[in-house]
Amino acid sequence: MRQPFTLECSTVLVDLDGVLVDSMPAIRTALAAWAARRGLPVHRVLGLAHGRRTVDVVRAMVPERDEDTEVRMITELEIDSCRRVLPVAGADRFVDALAGRPWAIVTSGLREISLLKLKAAGLRTPDVIVSAEDVTVSKPAPECYLRAARTMNAPTADCVVFEDAPAGFASARAAGIRCIGVGPTAAHYSGELSGRIHDFTGLSMSGTHDECRLRLSSGVSIPSRR
Repeated sequence: MRQPFTLECSTVLVDLDGVLVDSMPAIRTALAAWAARRGLPVHRVLGLAHGRRTVDVVRAMVPERDEDTEVRMITELEIDSCRRVLPVAGADRFVDALAGRPWAIVTSGLREISLLKLKAAGLRTPDVIVSAEDVTVSKPAPECYLRAARTMNAPTADCVVFEDAPAGFASARAAGIRCIGVGPTAAHYSGELSGRIHDFTGLSMSGTHDECRLRLSSGVSIPSRR
């Protein structure tokens, strides 16, 4: 049942693609173009890629090819289209409200592209970004969120993650961090989430620098699972 609910935390960890920026069309276009060049089934490439690093897609789909060359090809294709990305509804106000609070972006994307997307969407860049280059194992492994929490000097129990992809939901859960699902996919994973929202238009924030209260007036409250 839809109802307002509140979560308290000290640190906010946010995925980028599909959460803060509406970049999925750009990503799908780049991956589809790469798949066509390599004679790969587009549906398999797109299905594998959601929430995972580009290098992991390359390793799974074309293990015989040079991964650096393939990753660079996909990156260049994505750069061509990512300059047109827009913020998810309410994301600009959400990010502005996070200014001065402990928060980080945790993405499976490359840092270079992530910064381009933030600039194109007109969103503030946090002091901490954990990107594909910073981890050895992609989501759904917990490494990225554990690294972000450690970098922020925040206990995992005091963090909240915003994610849109099944791999990200699993990553947050494996790290022992509460997760708010963003977007339509989250409706199918309620058992793995502490709550879900369609976008950030129904979210408000209050509290001190060290104790953030997130009120999700348009969300669905789900009993917390850590």
